[in-house]
Amino acid sequence: MSKGKPRESFKRKRSAFREFYYSMILLGIIIGAIIPLFISELATTQVNMERMFFLFCIGVGMLIGLANYGIFKIFIQKELKRLKSAMDEVGKLSYGGVADVKREDYTLEVSSADLIGEVQESFNEITDNILTQLELSEQIKQFQESLAKEMELEVLSYTIAHQFLKITKSQCVCVYAKIGENLKLVGKDGLDSPFNFVKESNELLKLFSLMKETKIIEYKKLGDVPIEFFDGNFDAKYSSTHIRGIPIFERNGSLIGLIVMCGQFEEISNYEKKKLFHYLYHTALYFQNVLLHTQLIEIAEIDGLTQVYNRMFGMKYIEEAYKWVTMKGKEMSIIMLDIDFFKKINDTYGHACGDFVLKETAVLLSEDLRTRDIVCRYGGEEFLIALEGSDLENSVKIAERIRHKIEVQQFKYLEDSIKVSVSIGLTNIIKNDEGCVECAIKFADKALYVAKGKGKNRTIVYDKGEFQTIEGY
Repeated sequence: MSKGKPRESFKRKRSAFREFYYSMILLGIIIGAIIPLFISELATTQVNMERMFFLFCIGVGMLIGLANYGIFKIFIQKELKRLKSAMDEVGKLSYGGVADVKREDYTLEVSSADLIGEVQESFNEITDNILTQLELSEQIKQFQESLAKEMELEVLSYTIAHQFLKITKSQCVCVYAKIGENLKLVGKDGLDSPFNFVKESNELLKLFSLMKETKIIEYKKLGDVPIEFFDGNFDAKYSSTHIRGIPIFERNGSLIGLIVMCGQFEEISNYEKKKLFHYLYHTALYFQNVLLHTQLIEIAEIDGLTQVYNRMFGMKYIEEAYKWVTMKGKEMSIIMLDIDFFKKINDTYGHACGDFVLKETAVLLSEDLRTRDIVCRYGGEEFLIALEGSDLENSVKIAERIRHKIEVQQFKYLEDSIKVSVSIGLTNIIKNDEGCVECAIKFADKALYVAKGKGKNRTIVYDKGEFQTIEGY
């Protein structure tokens, strides 16, 4: 299409101003033609109606029509030009950001209390809606960019919680991930104490699991009054603190998480609901990807049988913990633990029983240690433990407590009750390794070998080149 055709097309379009101009001229001619007839009818004496008089009246009528057109163009066109100029400015917004936009710069002053004023008010409403949508698009774009940067579940969940805290004006937002058959708190922002209502009510998880579409669920708890659920109709306003929950679904419709907001809420508008769902759409996409990424990492890191770290990742995390304690000037101890007579357990009760003993031992170790301590399956029936920030004296107490706990535990497998004991080698990584984690593990392994040689079911400490037997618990 040539460049001239759009202009030709534009010329062929009707012109409201041209039509108004012709209408005013025609009206002037009609008025000019009618005036002599009125004069003739109203005059008490006969009036000589000459042709020049008729032409004069028509000319006066045309001048009046032109005057009307001029007045219209001066006043009305001025307002229309103001409106067009404002519309052009609003149109430019879609090509740029709205971060520095001031709404008053795009608001027309309502200059009259008539149809023009109504048009100006309508324009301001439309402009306000456009700016609101552009601001929302910009915010969602920034939110999406912030989500795209994160691959750690906890960091991503905090980002989600922080954003929902801002847009909902909540007091606290908690993000839960569905891990197995439970909901786990993975991120929060707002009040210091997270809400433990998920632990208080299994019905909540059941409710969201049964849902097939995204809805906003409202419920509240006052004192010991049971939780009440509201299906999102929002017929009532709540003056008391209450909670809103929004489920996060993956693409196939399965529940993967939950966003919970607590605060003083009023009835939610349709716009606010749509706004939340816009944010939720992007949240669900990235949350599912990061959750899957986290699960894959856990599969790679975790020993499938015992559910503690495997050797490769356990060593990696121990190295990182060692760097941290040396930087902070703290101590760290290494425990090598081996299940006594494990081959005999396999031979007597079968390998399935041996696997059961390994799993139960790992559970006992995890229960008895702090969250910052590291447990990994080092190989076969051996476990490696790193006690972060623990000196040798305290580490001896921990090692003996573990040994005694396993010794008195009844390992019940099918119809059999099996007694299990462990041998432990212990060293302090700061005092004895000369800056080498591998060296500390070697010393702890030597201490374990000594414990095995002295009759098993005991703790041997390697300290400054000597092996010390720990007597009793």
